[in-house]
Amino acid sequence: MADPGQPRFSADPTNDAVRRKLLQKLSINSKSPALAEMARELLAGRITPREVMTSSSYASALEPGVAQFQEWYGGLSDEQRAEQEELGRAALDRLAGEPETPPARTRRQNPPEGYEDEDFSDRSWLT
Repeated sequence: MADPGQPRFSADPTNDAVRRKLLQKLSINSKSPALAEMARELLAGRITPREVMTSSSYASALEPGVAQFQEWYGGLSDEQRAEQEELGRAALDRLAGEPETPPARTRRQNPPEGYEDEDFSDRSWLT
């Protein structure tokens, strides 16, 4: 169950947990840093799903996947759509049973051996 201070993504606790887990998985997505950032922002409550969909901030990251989905889904028969819906429900049920993914942690990497860090102490950061 989500902390009381965290944003809720559904009034139904099971749906909320599944959506949160999907966002947690997306937040560690290395293939799309923009989508990972969006997921982290949603999880932190700094943006809402409505803001994501009504702003252009993440449009370039979302548009290719939405277009691909529309093309794929538009080509399915009614029977195939029903089959895909059932597969989707099963996947959500499996996800609901998984433990929560811990938040991604940023780790500082040590520089390679022999690397000399540039000294910025003599620079003015005001001009």
